[in-house]
Amino acid sequence: MGRLIAVFKTSLLIAVISACTPPSDTSETVWQGQIDTLADGHTLVRNGDHGVWPSDVAWQIVEEVRIGAVDSDGPETFGSIVSLAVDRMDRVWVLDMQASELRVFDRNGVHVRSVGRSGAGPGEFRQPVRVDLSPEGQMWVVDPANARITTFDTAGNYVQSIRIPSSFSMLPWPGGFDHDGFYYAPLLRRRPFRVDLVRLTAGYEATDTLEVPTEPVEREEFTLTVDGAVQADEPVPFQGHLAWRLSQAGTLWALVTDQYRLFELDASGDTLREVTKTFDPIPVASPERVAALEELKSFTQAGGKIDLSRIPDHRPAVRSFFVDTAGDLWVERATPYGDKRVTFDVFNSVGQYLGGVEMPFALQMDPPPIIRGGMLYGVIRDSLDVQYVVRARIAKPPGT
Repeated sequence: MGRLIAVFKTSLLIAVISACTPPSDTSETVWQGQIDTLADGHTLVRNGDHGVWPSDVAWQIVEEVRIGAVDSDGPETFGSIVSLAVDRMDRVWVLDMQASELRVFDRNGVHVRSVGRSGAGPGEFRQPVRVDLSPEGQMWVVDPANARITTFDTAGNYVQSIRIPSSFSMLPWPGGFDHDGFYYAPLLRRRPFRVDLVRLTAGYEATDTLEVPTEPVEREEFTLTVDGAVQADEPVPFQGHLAWRLSQAGTLWALVTDQYRLFELDASGDTLREVTKTFDPIPVASPERVAALEELKSFTQAGGKIDLSRIPDHRPAVRSFFVDTAGDLWVERATPYGDKRVTFDVFNSVGQYLGGVEMPFALQMDPPPIIRGGMLYGVIRDSLDVQYVVRARIAKPPGT
């Protein structure tokens, strides 16, 4: 951390931010937090327990369309949804990796067409992992097993194939377009082993490389060593972890879950903004501890030793997050054992905590949800582990 050179108290901060942030921000409402500007130029946003929204008012998620079926031979039955995209006519493009197929549904959830099939020919897929809407309105489908990106127009017609340098694949695929039309794709580095993001032009020419955030905390592991050589290792349960996402501003956001700390990095790896929030620790319940030890059984059966004193008594307060198209941050809260609610803390693009939003369904974080035009699009699972695609309206009461 650099030396603090300016501290903006709430009254002054509100006036400054209201003049320079988008109208969607609700900074003019009383916010009980503080922003510090550090000597290196990045800002530190500290949030307390209370958000901008009044305690009795919050955004509501109202489900409007659900696409999916438990048992059907039709296109509404999904095998493995790995990515979503929404085109300019509000149609949802669902990429099913198991079927090697793109399925297009209109805004009412009616199937319009299916695009692609398994294979190596033009317009075919072997292992598609991502679909994105390009600035030109085309659909880009990343297919690492065929070492290419295949593009389609919104009528589903094949346009072209763009060769990519390797068959490296990962899920979830962390790339996508930014607001300036650059495309980002992961690049595997082997010495040392890591994944970076390459910024590319529409012609897939590299212009820059972004180093992805690295874990700022050394995480503990249980290690099995034989004759001085590590034979196996397992992470200690209930520790925090680092999650990161690409934003459409072309920056990288990361979340350290056990610290409830978010930070934003530019293309050079410099910190632009850091956002923190107070939180209450969540105790590890006895059934959770028993289940965690059961998952380590193969490690102990191989001769590994478990030091129970190293297992935390509390677990991280948050699980993961995503960044919407407006730059707002949606952070998924963890809940105590037995609590099935799915709730997100929402921060505006400045980093101010707005409040909590409870989901009426079990929203998946991978593939990441899409928020566009006041609508949330995402993938959910029911109690039978069946996948569905939902479109839900974000109802924003006055004052939020």
